[in-house]
Amino acid sequence: MSGQCIIVTGAASGIGLACVKRLLQEGTKVGALDIRSSEDLVELQKASGGRLVLRTADVSQEDACRKAIEELRHVLGPLTGLVCSAGVVSGKALRETTMDHWRKVFAVNVEGTVICISAVMEEMLASRQGAIVLVSSQLVNGGSRNNVAYVSSKAALLGLVRATALEFAPYNVRVNAVLPGVVDTPLARDNAARQADPEAHRERLRLRHPLGRIGHPEEIADAILYLLSDKTAFMTGAELLIDGGWSIA
Repeated sequence: MSGQCIIVTGAASGIGLACVKRLLQEGTKVGALDIRSSEDLVELQKASGGRLVLRTADVSQEDACRKAIEELRHVLGPLTGLVCSAGVVSGKALRETTMDHWRKVFAVNVEGTVICISAVMEEMLASRQGAIVLVSSQLVNGGSRNNVAYVSSKAALLGLVRATALEFAPYNVRVNAVLPGVVDTPLARDNAARQADPEAHRERLRLRHPLGRIGHPEEIADAILYLLSDKTAFMTGAELLIDGGWSIA
């Protein structure tokens, strides 16, 4: 991955931050985009030797997001990859879901992803190279109670993967998705904190995975790195399931 240039959204924490760390270890130039920065990102930037550039923007705000991505492209050079990890959790049943809430979740999880892909695709198509990875969820296979907007938005991403993979294939630009199980991220911890008994909720999630544990962000980052690399040059439109056995239990 040395010499490549990849933008990661949702880069301040969780899976996005783990991706930034792994890409820097591989010698990649990284553009980190999030609605806000974090101490972890700032420390990584200081130690990166100029290979990590930070920008803040809400991916659901098209003008601000496109401007931030253009600035990253200008500083880092030609892009070879995009990781769309920015997302929000719903945590509501349909009977509790207002249309404002539904639109907010879709604005970030789906529309924000479309905005980011649109902002980089012309450069990738023109250069006839590139890899795009979207972060969906294994919940799209089996559903989830009290999480209707989130699950629906993550399912929409799989349609986006298939459609864009076909559209971009003639230009040698690949689009794939990872479908993680429950991963120990700030989003997951915030969701647990909203439950009546957070510890009991986390224990149920742990036991729901046949491997008997919750996933680590670094494990998902390794899979994303794999999809970005030339090792998957014959792979597009695919869904890589990394769920500790949840889907088969």
